[in-house]
Amino acid sequence: IAGIGEPALNSKAVVEAIEFFRREGLKVTVSTTGCVSEGFKELIEAPHKGLTVSVHGVKKELREQLFKLHRPIEEILNELEEHLSRSSSGRRKKFQLGYLLLKGVNDDEENLRLLAELALKHRFTVMLMAFNEVKGLPFKGLTEEEYEKAFLYLRSLGVRVTLSNRFRRDP
Repeated sequence: IAGIGEPALNSKAVVEAIEFFRREGLKVTVSTTGCVSEGFKELIEAPHKGLTVSVHGVKKELREQLFKLHRPIEEILNELEEHLSRSSSGRRKKFQLGYLLLKGVNDDEENLRLLAELALKHRFTVMLMAFNEVKGLPFKGLTEEEYEKAFLYLRSLGVRVTLSNRFRRDP
């Protein structure tokens, strides 16, 4: 469940949807910014197949620019770590950090290094997402070469990193 609003703001309905989809035999993953503590905690506990915490920026100023509703990323990840400390080791694999690459905004080595430090500290995989440009938004996407360069840089720092599904990209 992604791209339809912030799940933590309507966590009760999202959890109900997850349960419905599971009864239908579908696997559900959820993407959230974790902006609302109580809603985020409900999402963590939900019977999903995975949860992606959208980071898109580690620096406080950048997160404030990118997210209208924001909390410090460390606060969000500490809540997640608290849950995981009570869970089986296999459960950790279901959680990852999502990072939407935006040209000239968060794709430089400093921002990627900060992301790597965060991922390594919390032992999370990073899913790099390509930005599809949208008319009216001030952001630009990366070229395939730049996207792959960011991926390889994170890997060189020891981060488990995946590229978003190629089908999510506009041609």
